[in-house]
Amino acid sequence: RSNGIWRIALTTNVETPIGELPALGQNIPNPFSGSTTIPLTLPQQTWLELSVFDAVGMYIRTIWRGEKPAGTHQFEFAASDLPPGIYVARLMTESGVASRLMTIVR
Repeated sequence: RSNGIWRIALTTNVETPIGELPALGQNIPNPFSGSTTIPLTLPQQTWLELSVFDAVGMYIRTIWRGEKPAGTHQFEFAASDLPPGIYVARLMTESGVASRLMTIVR
């Protein structure tokens, strides 16, 4: 267009209904000092990777990598060796990526 604004229509083939995607819950407790529990729900068996990063995106550690059956799962994250600050729990699955902020206090 002459005003420099372009409009692009994108179409996608969505195979998984939105309500059937893996869900990463908020860690409990948050904020925490020693360890925390990270919950997630899987609508079907899937491969996943649950990792933690610091506030600037530096990799800290992987909590779990592998297959898990459908259902609700909880992962313990021990952080007594980490300094206080904001961290990100990242869930990667075949369906996509989800993340949650976690706060370590001392």
